[in-house]
Amino acid sequence: MKKSKIGWAIKNKHGDLLIHTIEPYRKMCIEEFTRINKQTWPDLKKLGAQCVKVKITEL
Repeated sequence: MKKSKIGWAIKNKHGDLLIHTIEPYRKMCIEEFTRINKQTWPDLKKLGAQCVKVKITEL
């Protein structure tokens, strides 16, 4: 059987997933994303970024 985990993903305004993690906390996903982009989360949100809960299935 395939195992699935709940994780977090950052989506852009077009709905593309930009980063996903299996971290249990939303904050960790945002921290990682802001570190990669060298921008603050409020700035990224203005550009249309969203942090959403996702189900990640291992193949």
